[in-house]
Amino acid sequence: MPFLLRPCTTKEELFDRDEEIKEILRAIEKSNVIVIEGPRKSGKTSIAMVMLDILRNRGIRARYIDMEKDIVNGVESEDLEIIVLDSIENLRVLRKKIYPLLPEIKDRNTIFILVDPPENSIELLKRVTRKRIESITTIAINEWDKDRGISYIEQGLKECGVSYSHNELREVIDTIGTLPGWLAIYGYQRCSSNLDHSKALEETIRIATEIAKKDLEQILSRKSPQLRRVIRMLVKGARWYEMLRETTISPYTLNNFLKNLKRLYIVREEGGIHRIVDPIYSLAALGF
Repeated sequence: MPFLLRPCTTKEELFDRDEEIKEILRAIEKSNVIVIEGPRKSGKTSIAMVMLDILRNRGIRARYIDMEKDIVNGVESEDLEIIVLDSIENLRVLRKKIYPLLPEIKDRNTIFILVDPPENSIELLKRVTRKRIESITTIAINEWDKDRGISYIEQGLKECGVSYSHNELREVIDTIGTLPGWLAIYGYQRCSSNLDHSKALEETIRIATEIAKKDLEQILSRKSPQLRRVIRMLVKGARWYEMLRETTISPYTLNNFLKNLKRLYIVREEGGIHRIVDPIYSLAALGF
């Protein structure tokens, strides 16, 4: 099945991320902490899991931990050489789930790979593990360009034997962007749900927008209601002073909010204008 709604686990399942995997493998040779960051649905977890599969096939003792779902127990066998920590919701969760691993990493040269960690995660890691972190490498996983996005859909549709037109492929990219996760949803609707192009695109927009809306709701949780206005302004693009003028929030609050959205790759700033870059997140933001 070329379009997966779960993370890829083998190199054969993953499309086009060879350079990113090579970059991580090179970083492992020189760093003891690697941070993988990028937009939601860009394929960070898939890349991490495929990279782990490659390492295990080389005889390297590695473990993947979903900090949101996995119950973390100590490892009774050999000492771990690499630990991947994914879905780190906050520092409290990181602190709680790292403790059972301490016997396996104490006085060892364990390498940590953090997927989209919250701020201050590395400082917490230092304190909890009492490890000396000598080198940190940050690797950004970005959305595809338009040509790669089209190639991904085209190759997958060919594999499933679904007919398509190039106008349809361009409409998909123009409508939902080039994040692999959104494109996989569209492909899944065509191949597994047997929907035609229009219905598949409509269903993809519905599903993807709900995911993006939940993300934004979580970001806005327990924050000033005025920030919902800021989110809406970011759809068309706004300058810092415009957002400040149109709300009653403080410069400090606005700066921190924008900083967090940039860290999450939801917003980019170009020429002093802040804008939500992904069309799906833009659609979701209009509902606030």
